[in-house]
Amino acid sequence: MIHLVTAADGAEEVYVPEKYTAEKAREIDRRLIDAWVGHPSFDLVKNRKKGFQNKIDYCLKKVLSIVGMP
Repeated sequence: MIHLVTAADGAEEVYVPEKYTAEKAREIDRRLIDAWVGHPSFDLVKNRKKGFQNKIDYCLKKVLSIVGMP
């Protein structure tokens, strides 16, 4: 399971509160993380200054690795 942390936590400048406030989005995100932490297939992808494309690239590499592709 690959979990991309909400933009409301660490990338607030791009978070668009369409359904939830940033605070509510962070709360929901924390609950999801708490539910999965400790699972052997859990991979958490936080928001870094490298941007969203970097998160997507990391996820793609991770999925390809899981299915046995380079």
